[in-house]
Amino acid sequence: MNIWSSLSPLNYIYNDANFKGYMGNYWDNYTGSDIDRNGIGDIHHKIDSENFDNYPLIKPVENYIVDIEPPTIGTPTLSPAEPIENLNVTVSVEVSESGSGVKNVTLWFRVNGGVWQFREMVFEEGVWRADIPAQPAGSIVEYYIEAYDKAGNKAKTDIYSYTVVEAAPRVPSIYIIIAVVALCSIVVVYVVKRRKH
Repeated sequence: MNIWSSLSPLNYIYNDANFKGYMGNYWDNYTGSDIDRNGIGDIHHKIDSENFDNYPLIKPVENYIVDIEPPTIGTPTLSPAEPIENLNVTVSVEVSESGSGVKNVTLWFRVNGGVWQFREMVFEEGVWRADIPAQPAGSIVEYYIEAYDKAGNKAKTDIYSYTVVEAAPRVPSIYIIIAVVALCSIVVVYVVKRRKH
């Protein structure tokens, strides 16, 4: 007896819908039905007295997209590259999928070992982006990215982390104005004295 179907369930797309299941072959003389509309016949196809295809395809194979490979996730980048206290951090990453296409990308993060939270990433200008909310200085933020393709295959990155740093102290604008006026006064006095000599 021969095996006429896949050895394990496959992720596949049929009529723009995602399915997972065993797949057989297309038989132009198959007369069974497809009540659940998953592209696989509801009853087996008898090939001969000893062989059956238990998962016959309703339509020729070109009507199905079989995708067993997960998406490929690149190395994420941060903006700002060195996260500063009280500023959101934008995480950007390239995700590619040559089979069924990328369905969704999710950014998971936690702060100081807390509960994992998520943000759905948005596709903009060729990359997927999402923000991690602003955190106080000294916070340790861990994050990873998870991506699904349209066939249901999943990819996940390693866990990355960063420590939020203090913002550089801001000099009040009144001090800047005083410094500029003082510098101009010194230059004027120097020029006047120089002309007198």
